[in-house]
Amino acid sequence: MNTEQIRKDSTVYYPNGDIVLLSVPEDDVRTAFKVDKVFLSRFSDVFQDMFEFPPGQAVREVYDEVPLVQMQDSAVHLRQFLLALYKPYSLPTKLHHQDAVDQVKGILILAPKYQVEDLYKHVMDLFEADWPTTFDDWKANAAIRQTTLEASYKDRPDEMEVEAADPCVPDPCVAIALARQCNVTSILPAAFYDLLHIAGKPWVILHQHVSEGDSYSSRTTQLNLLSKEDLIRLFVGKEALKIIFDHEVNTLQENVIYNASKNYIHAESDHDQNACAEKLRKFADVFGNNVIVGRSYLDIMRVYNQMVREQNTDDELSCWLMKSKFKAGLEGIMRRLWARLPELFWLREEDTVADTSRLQLSLE
Repeated sequence: MNTEQIRKDSTVYYPNGDIVLLSVPEDDVRTAFKVDKVFLSRFSDVFQDMFEFPPGQAVREVYDEVPLVQMQDSAVHLRQFLLALYKPYSLPTKLHHQDAVDQVKGILILAPKYQVEDLYKHVMDLFEADWPTTFDDWKANAAIRQTTLEASYKDRPDEMEVEAADPCVPDPCVAIALARQCNVTSILPAAFYDLLHIAGKPWVILHQHVSEGDSYSSRTTQLNLLSKEDLIRLFVGKEALKIIFDHEVNTLQENVIYNASKNYIHAESDHDQNACAEKLRKFADVFGNNVIVGRSYLDIMRVYNQMVREQNTDDELSCWLMKSKFKAGLEGIMRRLWARLPELFWLREEDTVADTSRLQLSLE
């Protein structure tokens, strides 16, 4: 092998190492990582088997006076993976950071390949912390992320909002692309929903400036990282969420109106049943439109509270009973929408983007 085509890695190359791992070539250059066989073998039987040379058999390839093993992995991925083993404190611990996905990409790819299960689980926990798998975790995550974004604007007042926001939150397109590469499907519903907030205009890197009070303010994303199939899923999910949410709100308001007419407190009050019902319908119509415009389907309580603060409730929604019952039903809507995200974005195992006959959507 021509050693002129080998470059020692600047980060993971230990002089006392007893074996060199060589990356696949990139621009005709391979990167060498000098490491310790016993150290790596402690983490994985795969490494132990890889480093065992038959007794009496001469080592075929040597570099820097130690045996050389040609790997089938890129230098970037090997560096991230080996660095996580040698220096676990180098792993990202801060949530909601733009570079977090890029920093763990090599680990998510190589840890399962070389069966380093503890490291893989640790990184998966970090990955899922940014893209939760339960609604309650998503709500807590969204609140923290919003606080982080607001702080970024205060800390960097001279920059455009989008420039201040981007370093504080991960790009869902980067996460989706990595999830596809590593078959980490658990984060996809949350990532696609997050992407819904910031995608919509060009299918390239884009900026979106939204009104004050929106959950995520200004963000950018790299839609060009998505496959054609995932772009279709994004479009289908956007339309499906709109349809299902509209159906849910209409059902809620009519149930509230019907049940209020059967409630003796409302019946014996001085409220006019028809007038209260009409006010609720008007309120629900504006409320639904605000949610759809902001694509805030899982954050509808914030939209509701903001509307109540800004409107004269004596004029807009005078019936306290209908108002309280309508508000009480919003949590259920959010939970049902969350549960249906895999279906609405066509993320289930049985979903095939090519099957366009599935465009019909069940409202049940």
